[in-house]
Amino acid sequence: MIEQLFQTSRAPFIVVRDGQLHVDGAAHAQLTVQIHEIAPVRKLFVQRRLECYSLDCQTGKKGQFCELCPDRRRCGQRLQLRLVWTDAGQSRPAILEVPKPGFHAFDELLRQAGSVEDLLKALVEVTASQTPDGRTELQFRLLF
Repeated sequence: MIEQLFQTSRAPFIVVRDGQLHVDGAAHAQLTVQIHEIAPVRKLFVQRRLECYSLDCQTGKKGQFCELCPDRRRCGQRLQLRLVWTDAGQSRPAILEVPKPGFHAFDELLRQAGSVEDLLKALVEVTASQTPDGRTELQFRLLF
């Protein structure tokens, strides 16, 4: 019975695809969010399948050190943002992973906020757009 209390659904991942942000199957041009946590992670995908990951960027899922892993160069660096977004007046938790090409835009957001602590108190607008070569880019704008 008590174990049922812990079997709640996890926060959905926000998928960035085709110039849009997708949450629970619905596409959004932009989302207004409040970031609660920022964490670096590493993930290795092989044929769109997650093979390995590290939530601390030091140790992989099988206990190996990332620094000594032969697949380290293929392993993607990401910033995992745990956030709250508002949909139809209802606040919901979600996870957005910013891939390495989006680090520059996130760095700019941090510069505007002044510090990580100030950023965690602010509202942020996240938008996605598609470049002429078909890549999807993330943009961040500090609202207040």
